Amino acid sequence: MPELPDVSVFKDYFDKTTFKKKIERVEVFEKRILKGTSEKELNKSLKGNFFKKSDRYGKHLFAEIGPDVGLDIHFGMTGDLEHIDDLSKIPPYTRLLFVFQNGEGLAFEDQRKFGHISLVHNFDELISQNNLGIDALNITAEEFLEIIHAKKGKIKSILMNQSLISGIGNLYADEILFQAGIHPKSKGNQIPEDIMKKLFSTMNKVLKTAIKYVAKTDDFPPDFLINHRKENEDCPGSCGKIDIIKINGRTTYFCDACQELY
Repeated sequence: MPELPDVSVFKDYFDKTTFKKKIERVEVFEKRILKGTSEKELNKSLKGNFFKKSDRYGKHLFAEIGPDVGLDIHFGMTGDLEHIDDLSKIPPYTRLLFVFQNGEGLAFEDQRKFGHISLVHNFDELISQNNLGIDALNITAEEFLEIIHAKKGKIKSILMNQSLISGIGNLYADEILFQAGIHPKSKGNQIPEDIMKKLFSTMNKVLKTAIKYVAKTDDFPPDFLINHRKENEDCPGSCGKIDIIKINGRTTYFCDACQELY
């Protein structure tokens, strides 16, 4: 599933492939990805206009069209963007297509159809409508500690709760906890303050590293868990074997020897 680093990459790609290109029309091939809007309403707002700027918040991409209208693009589990030079060759899982007057296009692809696109008035409305917590790369250490220590639940579930901290999903929650040496079943309110501070700095390090490597996990540092997500494989810390458990229904990879339970 695209998480904060992936959407950061999508933002850069969106900017490079759409800015200064007048929108001729929007074609919708799968109506279920539209949330609270219609193909007709999209065309009314976008046709003849330009994308002015974009912002990322958590797992969402905001594309501004004008002072009081923009798009909320959420990538679901399999969402992606692809620039098209030849409109006769549309990618097979294209659910929505922005067509520009210069003959180019931008496809929103989504094989499993869990993503969505909606019209919003502004960036703040995107945040409020989706009930998003503080962005994981904008949250302060004090805010982070306050949120975690107020919760009795498992730390992995807390990190993935988008209404508390926005942007972290299953993959990066595992990585952050592995790098911080914290067992994913640890209770938020039982983690010592010094360990919490380490978790906060680790979260920033992991997310920024992923962005640096353009979310291409094969290029990540060798001590990252992300390329060792197989049961009984040696953990990259060379202190144990990778184990798999379920936390709130999510497959969780960790090393019991490296990660302490609090």
